Amino acid sequence: MNEVMVSICCAAYNHEAYIRDALDGFIKQKTDFPFEIIIHDDASTDRTAEIIREYEQKYPEIIRPIYQKENQYSKGRRIFADMIYLFASGKYIALCEGDDYWLDEYKLQKQIDYMETHQECTICFSNAYEENQLDKSKTKLFLPNSKEDAKYFPYCDKDYTLDNAYEISFAPTASYVFPRKMCNDFRDHYLPCPTGDLQLRLLCTSQGYAHYINEPLSVYRTNVPNSATTRWKSDDKTKIVERKLKIIAMLDDVNQFTDCKYEKGLWQLKKYHLYSIISCSKFGIVREGEYKKAFKEAQFMQKIKLVLKMYLPTKVIYQIQRLRR
Repeated sequence: MNEVMVSICCAAYNHEAYIRDALDGFIKQKTDFPFEIIIHDDASTDRTAEIIREYEQKYPEIIRPIYQKENQYSKGRRIFADMIYLFASGKYIALCEGDDYWLDEYKLQKQIDYMETHQECTICFSNAYEENQLDKSKTKLFLPNSKEDAKYFPYCDKDYTLDNAYEISFAPTASYVFPRKMCNDFRDHYLPCPTGDLQLRLLCTSQGYAHYINEPLSVYRTNVPNSATTRWKSDDKTKIVERKLKIIAMLDDVNQFTDCKYEKGLWQLKKYHLYSIISCSKFGIVREGEYKKAFKEAQFMQKIKLVLKMYLPTKVIYQIQRLRR
Protein backbone atom coordinates (compact mmCIF):
# COMPACT_ATOMS: atom_id res chain seq x y z
CA MET A 1 0.00 0.00 0.00
CA ASN A 2 1.25 3.48 -0.89
CA GLU A 3 2.15 5.82 1.93
CA VAL A 4 -0.86 7.79 3.17
CA MET A 5 -0.63 11.46 2.24
CA VAL A 6 -3.60 12.77 4.23
CA SER A 7 -5.32 11.61 7.41
CA ILE A 8 -8.85 13.00 7.51
CA CYS A 9 -9.61 13.45 11.21
CA CYS A 10 -13.22 13.69 12.31
CA ALA A 11 -14.80 13.92 15.78
CA ALA A 12 -18.43 12.87 16.13
CA TYR A 13 -20.94 12.87 18.97
CA ASN A 14 -24.69 12.49 18.50
CA HIS A 15 -24.39 13.53 14.86
CA GLU A 16 -26.87 11.01 13.50
CA ALA A 17 -28.58 13.68 11.38
CA TYR A 18 -25.31 14.93 9.87
CA ILE A 19 -22.64 12.22 9.85
CA ARG A 20 -23.56 10.75 6.45
CA ASP A 21 -22.91 14.12 4.79
CA ALA A 22 -19.49 14.28 6.45
CA LEU A 23 -18.52 10.75 5.46
CA ASP A 24 -19.83 11.11 1.91
CA GLY A 25 -17.79 14.31 1.54
CA PHE A 26 -14.65 12.39 2.54
CA ILE A 27 -15.33 9.35 0.38
CA LYS A 28 -15.98 11.35 -2.80
CA GLN A 29 -12.57 13.10 -2.71
CA LYS A 30 -10.72 12.72 -5.99
CA THR A 31 -6.98 12.70 -5.40
CA ASP A 32 -3.77 11.39 -6.95
CA PHE A 33 -2.59 10.31 -3.48
CA PRO A 34 -3.87 7.86 -0.82
CA PHE A 35 -5.83 9.14 2.18
CA GLU A 36 -7.39 7.61 5.28
CA ILE A 37 -10.39 8.56 7.40
CA ILE A 38 -10.01 8.45 11.17
CA ILE A 39 -13.37 9.05 12.78
CA HIS A 40 -13.86 9.15 16.54
CA ASP A 41 -17.28 8.48 18.05
CA ASP A 42 -17.39 9.70 21.64
CA ALA A 43 -19.97 7.19 22.94
CA SER A 44 -22.90 8.72 21.07
CA THR A 45 -26.35 7.94 22.46
CA ASP A 46 -28.03 8.06 19.04
CA ARG A 47 -27.30 6.08 15.82
CA THR A 48 -24.03 7.86 14.98
CA ALA A 49 -21.81 4.86 15.79
CA GLU A 50 -24.13 2.53 13.87
CA ILE A 51 -23.86 4.72 10.75
CA ILE A 52 -20.08 4.86 11.07
CA ARG A 53 -19.96 1.05 11.25
CA GLU A 54 -22.02 0.89 8.08
CA TYR A 55 -19.42 2.99 6.25
CA GLU A 56 -16.57 1.08 7.87
CA GLN A 57 -17.89 -2.17 6.41
CA LYS A 58 -18.35 -0.57 3.00
CA TYR A 59 -14.95 1.16 2.88
CA PRO A 60 -12.68 -0.89 5.18
CA GLU A 61 -9.55 0.08 3.25
CA ILE A 62 -9.76 3.77 4.16
CA ILE A 63 -12.00 4.15 7.24
CA ARG A 64 -10.32 3.68 10.62
CA PRO A 65 -12.94 4.26 13.34
CA ILE A 66 -12.45 4.78 17.07
CA TYR A 67 -15.48 3.83 19.17
CA GLN A 68 -15.61 4.96 22.78
CA LYS A 69 -17.71 3.14 25.38
CA GLU A 70 -17.61 6.13 27.72
CA ASN A 71 -17.73 9.78 26.75
CA GLN A 72 -14.19 11.14 26.87
CA TYR A 73 -14.99 14.82 26.41
CA SER A 74 -16.92 14.88 29.70
CA LYS A 75 -13.77 13.53 31.40
CA GLY A 76 -11.73 16.47 30.17
CA ARG A 77 -9.87 14.54 27.47
CA ARG A 78 -8.61 16.40 24.41
CA ILE A 79 -10.36 14.45 21.67
CA PHE A 80 -8.07 15.42 18.80
CA ALA A 81 -4.74 15.95 20.59
CA ASP A 82 -4.97 12.97 22.98
CA MET A 83 -6.69 10.44 20.75
CA ILE A 84 -7.43 11.08 17.08
CA TYR A 85 -4.04 12.53 16.09
CA LEU A 86 -2.26 9.55 17.67
CA PHE A 87 -3.90 7.24 15.12
CA ALA A 88 -3.06 9.41 12.11
CA SER A 89 -0.34 8.19 9.75
CA GLY A 90 -0.58 10.73 6.92
CA LYS A 91 1.95 13.42 6.11
CA TYR A 92 -0.90 15.92 6.48
CA ILE A 93 -4.03 16.13 8.61
CA ALA A 94 -7.36 17.47 7.34
CA LEU A 95 -10.02 18.37 9.90
CA CYS A 96 -13.80 18.14 9.82
CA GLU A 97 -16.28 17.88 12.69
CA GLY A 98 -19.05 15.32 12.33
CA ASP A 99 -21.74 17.98 11.87
CA ASP A 100 -19.92 19.77 9.01
CA TYR A 101 -19.13 18.46 5.54
CA TRP A 102 -17.06 19.02 2.40
CA LEU A 103 -18.57 20.28 -0.84
CA ASP A 104 -15.77 20.17 -3.40
CA GLU A 105 -14.60 16.71 -4.48
CA TYR A 106 -11.19 18.22 -5.25
CA LYS A 107 -10.85 19.97 -1.87
CA LEU A 108 -7.92 17.87 -0.64
CA GLN A 109 -6.19 17.86 -4.02
CA LYS A 110 -6.28 21.67 -4.24
CA GLN A 111 -4.89 22.14 -0.76
CA ILE A 112 -2.22 19.45 -0.95
CA ASP A 113 -1.08 20.66 -4.38
CA TYR A 114 -0.41 24.05 -2.82
CA MET A 115 1.26 22.76 0.34
CA GLU A 116 3.49 20.29 -1.48
CA THR A 117 4.85 23.10 -3.66
CA HIS A 118 5.10 25.57 -0.76
CA GLN A 119 6.79 23.64 2.03
CA GLU A 120 7.01 26.74 4.23
CA CYS A 121 3.18 26.84 4.39
CA THR A 122 2.14 25.28 7.71
CA ILE A 123 -1.65 25.45 7.45
CA CYS A 124 -4.06 25.87 4.57
CA PHE A 125 -7.71 26.86 4.91
CA SER A 126 -10.51 28.10 2.68
CA ASN A 127 -13.89 29.77 2.69
CA ALA A 128 -17.06 27.79 3.34
CA TYR A 129 -20.82 28.09 3.28
CA GLU A 130 -22.56 28.68 6.59
CA GLU A 131 -25.74 26.59 6.80
CA ASN A 132 -28.22 27.66 9.47
CA GLN A 133 -30.00 24.60 10.87
CA LEU A 134 -32.95 26.69 12.05
CA ASP A 135 -33.54 28.17 8.62
CA LYS A 136 -31.85 26.58 5.60
CA SER A 137 -32.69 29.67 3.52
CA LYS A 138 -30.09 31.60 5.53
CA THR A 139 -27.15 29.77 3.97
CA LYS A 140 -24.36 32.27 3.23
CA LEU A 141 -20.60 32.50 2.80
CA PHE A 142 -18.78 31.99 6.10
CA LEU A 143 -16.11 34.63 5.44
CA PRO A 144 -16.16 37.47 6.11
CA ASN A 145 -17.67 36.38 9.42
CA SER A 146 -18.62 39.87 10.64
CA LYS A 147 -18.64 43.53 9.65
CA GLU A 148 -15.34 43.92 11.48
CA ASP A 149 -13.79 41.04 9.50
CA ALA A 150 -15.09 42.56 6.25
CA LYS A 151 -12.73 45.51 6.72
CA TYR A 152 -9.76 43.19 6.20
CA PHE A 153 -11.21 40.47 3.99
CA PRO A 154 -9.17 40.12 0.75
CA TYR A 155 -11.75 38.42 -1.54
CA CYS A 156 -8.82 36.53 -3.07
CA ASP A 157 -6.22 33.94 -2.09
CA LYS A 158 -3.89 35.33 0.55
CA ASP A 159 -1.05 34.37 2.92
CA TYR A 160 -1.12 35.21 6.63
CA THR A 161 1.47 35.30 9.41
CA LEU A 162 0.73 35.92 13.08
CA ASP A 163 1.50 39.58 12.41
CA ASN A 164 -1.86 39.83 10.65
CA ALA A 165 -3.70 36.97 12.37
CA TYR A 166 -6.54 39.27 13.39
CA GLU A 167 -7.47 39.96 9.78
CA ILE A 168 -9.30 36.63 9.74
CA SER A 169 -10.10 35.96 13.37
CA PHE A 170 -12.54 33.22 12.34
CA ALA A 171 -11.97 30.44 9.83
CA PRO A 172 -14.05 27.31 9.08
CA THR A 173 -12.41 24.39 10.90
CA ALA A 174 -13.64 21.94 8.26
CA SER A 175 -11.22 23.56 5.80
CA TYR A 176 -8.00 23.08 7.82
CA VAL A 177 -5.10 21.08 6.38
CA PHE A 178 -1.72 21.07 8.17
CA PRO A 179 1.41 18.86 8.50
CA ARG A 180 0.97 16.00 10.99
CA LYS A 181 4.36 16.70 12.56
CA MET A 182 2.82 19.83 14.08
CA CYS A 183 0.82 17.62 16.45
CA ASN A 184 4.01 16.51 18.20
CA ASP A 185 5.53 19.99 18.11
CA PHE A 186 2.52 21.46 19.92
CA ARG A 187 1.58 18.64 22.29
CA ASP A 188 2.56 20.64 25.39
CA HIS A 189 0.74 23.74 24.15
CA TYR A 190 -2.77 22.36 23.71
CA LEU A 191 -4.17 24.16 26.74
CA PRO A 192 -7.78 23.49 27.74
CA CYS A 193 -9.29 26.07 25.43
CA PRO A 194 -12.89 26.52 24.20
CA THR A 195 -11.61 27.56 20.77
CA GLY A 196 -9.21 24.75 19.98
CA ASP A 197 -9.47 25.45 16.25
CA LEU A 198 -8.17 28.99 16.74
CA GLN A 199 -5.41 27.66 18.98
CA LEU A 200 -4.35 25.16 16.32
CA ARG A 201 -4.37 27.75 13.53
CA LEU A 202 -2.24 30.17 15.55
CA LEU A 203 0.30 27.53 16.54
CA CYS A 204 0.60 26.24 12.98
CA THR A 205 0.86 29.73 11.50
CA SER A 206 3.62 30.59 13.99
CA GLN A 207 5.87 27.99 12.35
CA GLY A 208 5.52 29.29 8.81
CA TYR A 209 2.46 30.92 7.32
CA ALA A 210 -1.22 30.24 6.66
CA HIS A 211 -2.55 30.15 3.11
CA TYR A 212 -6.17 31.08 2.44
CA ILE A 213 -8.01 29.75 -0.64
CA ASN A 214 -10.92 31.99 -1.58
CA GLU A 215 -13.31 29.17 -2.50
CA PRO A 216 -16.16 27.65 -0.44
CA LEU A 217 -14.83 24.09 -0.24
CA SER A 218 -16.91 22.99 2.76
CA VAL A 219 -20.07 23.69 4.77
CA TYR A 220 -20.13 24.90 8.37
CA ARG A 221 -23.42 24.20 10.13
CA THR A 222 -24.72 26.68 12.71
CA ASN A 223 -27.38 26.22 15.41
CA VAL A 224 -26.68 22.51 15.64
CA PRO A 225 -28.30 21.25 18.88
CA ASN A 226 -25.80 20.78 21.75
CA SER A 227 -22.84 22.10 19.74
CA ALA A 228 -20.43 24.34 21.65
CA THR A 229 -21.34 27.50 19.73
CA THR A 230 -25.05 26.82 20.24
CA ARG A 231 -24.56 26.35 23.99
CA TRP A 232 -22.51 29.54 24.23
CA LYS A 233 -25.49 31.61 23.07
CA SER A 234 -27.27 30.91 26.36
CA ASP A 235 -24.25 31.66 28.57
CA ASP A 236 -24.60 34.25 31.29
CA LYS A 237 -21.93 36.91 31.86
CA THR A 238 -20.02 34.73 34.33
CA LYS A 239 -19.64 31.91 31.81
CA ILE A 240 -18.69 34.33 29.04
CA VAL A 241 -15.91 35.79 31.19
CA GLU A 242 -14.66 32.31 32.13
CA ARG A 243 -14.52 31.31 28.47
CA LYS A 244 -12.76 34.50 27.39
CA LEU A 245 -10.16 34.19 30.17
CA LYS A 246 -9.26 30.71 28.90
CA ILE A 247 -8.86 32.06 25.37
CA ILE A 248 -6.66 34.90 26.65
CA ALA A 249 -4.52 32.39 28.57
CA MET A 250 -4.13 30.43 25.32
CA LEU A 251 -3.09 33.58 23.43
CA ASP A 252 -0.52 34.33 26.13
CA ASP A 253 0.82 30.78 25.76
CA VAL A 254 1.14 31.21 21.99
CA ASN A 255 2.95 34.50 22.59
CA GLN A 256 5.44 32.80 24.92
CA PHE A 257 5.81 29.85 22.53
CA THR A 258 6.86 32.26 19.78
CA ASP A 259 9.21 34.24 22.08
CA CYS A 260 6.94 37.29 21.76
CA LYS A 261 7.90 37.60 18.07
CA TYR A 262 4.29 38.26 17.07
CA GLU A 263 3.18 40.09 20.20
CA LYS A 264 1.67 43.03 18.31
CA GLY A 265 -0.38 40.81 16.03
CA LEU A 266 -1.59 38.64 18.91
CA TRP A 267 -2.46 41.75 20.92
CA GLN A 268 -4.94 42.83 18.24
CA LEU A 269 -6.64 39.46 18.58
CA LYS A 270 -6.44 39.57 22.36
CA LYS A 271 -8.19 42.94 22.51
CA TYR A 272 -11.29 41.42 20.92
CA HIS A 273 -11.64 39.05 23.88
CA LEU A 274 -10.70 41.67 26.45
CA TYR A 275 -13.54 43.84 25.14
CA SER A 276 -15.96 40.96 25.70
CA ILE A 277 -14.85 40.73 29.33
CA ILE A 278 -15.10 44.51 29.78
CA SER A 279 -18.68 44.50 28.43
CA CYS A 280 -19.62 41.88 31.04
CA SER A 281 -17.98 43.73 33.95
CA LYS A 282 -18.25 46.86 36.07
CA PHE A 283 -16.67 50.08 34.83
CA GLY A 284 -13.78 49.88 37.29
CA ILE A 285 -12.20 47.11 35.25
CA VAL A 286 -11.04 49.61 32.62
CA ARG A 287 -8.60 51.03 35.17
CA GLU A 288 -6.79 47.71 35.50
CA GLY A 289 -3.79 46.31 33.55
CA GLU A 290 -4.47 45.10 30.04
CA TYR A 291 -8.14 46.09 30.27
CA LYS A 292 -7.03 49.71 30.72
CA LYS A 293 -4.69 49.45 27.74
CA ALA A 294 -7.35 47.83 25.53
CA PHE A 295 -10.02 50.37 26.50
CA LYS A 296 -7.62 53.25 25.83
CA GLU A 297 -6.94 51.90 22.31
CA ALA A 298 -10.64 51.46 21.51
CA GLN A 299 -12.20 53.90 19.05
CA PHE A 300 -14.67 56.43 20.43
CA MET A 301 -17.86 54.65 19.31
CA GLN A 302 -16.49 51.34 20.54
CA LYS A 303 -15.92 52.88 23.96
CA ILE A 304 -19.51 54.10 24.01
CA LYS A 305 -20.79 50.63 23.15
CA LEU A 306 -18.67 49.02 25.86
CA VAL A 307 -19.91 51.47 28.50
CA LEU A 308 -23.54 50.90 27.48
CA LYS A 309 -23.08 47.15 27.73
CA MET A 310 -21.60 47.52 31.20
CA TYR A 311 -24.55 49.54 32.49
CA LEU A 312 -27.57 48.37 30.50
CA PRO A 313 -29.25 44.94 30.77
CA THR A 314 -28.64 42.57 27.85
CA LYS A 315 -32.33 42.69 26.86
CA VAL A 316 -32.16 46.48 26.47
CA ILE A 317 -29.04 46.23 24.29
CA TYR A 318 -30.81 43.64 22.14
CA GLN A 319 -33.83 45.95 21.65
CA ILE A 320 -31.56 48.86 20.66
CA GLN A 321 -29.81 46.64 18.09
CA ARG A 322 -33.18 45.58 16.66
CA LEU A 323 -34.30 49.21 16.31
CA ARG A 324 -31.08 50.08 14.46
CA ARG A 325 -31.80 47.35 11.91
